Amino acid sequence: MKKIAFLIVAHADPEHFGKLVRALDCNCDMFVYIDEKSDITPFKSVVRKNNVKFVDNRRQVAWGGISLLDAEMELIKSALKHKEKYVRLVLLSGTDYPIKNMQEIYEKLTEDPKREFIKFIDMRKSPEHYMKQISKIRFQEPFFRTKNK
Repeated sequence: MKKIAFLIVAHADPEHFGKLVRALDCNCDMFVYIDEKSDITPFKSVVRKNNVKFVDNRRQVAWGGISLLDAEMELIKSALKHKEKYVRLVLLSGTDYPIKNMQEIYEKLTEDPKREFIKFIDMRKSPEHYMKQISKIRFQEPFFRTKNK
């Protein structure tokens, strides 16, 4: 049977996180990255399932910063190192929650492994959209690293 890996980045609301993990439990594994600024204990205590794996290599994460990409890369590495071969890696926030039946979601994600479910806007063709979005955001980190960490 085809298996999915959910990659979850979380930092707050362990109770909701527990509900999310229980809702996603459908022939999958979950790899979880908890922001180092957060206590990991409450997150671990709300889920005690073998298919939930917490990433050990934790750092402080800033929304919209390069550290968020670092967290996502740790999740991807963890999933790819795992003994399972997943048909799909799905990135989620700890505040997400499925709005459809999990069996329906599973079937949609596994029916065509080459299909992507990412929405994007080419900012080169929509500079006014880019400027409108960027003016709303205050970043806490630089966009790029000057030194490789």
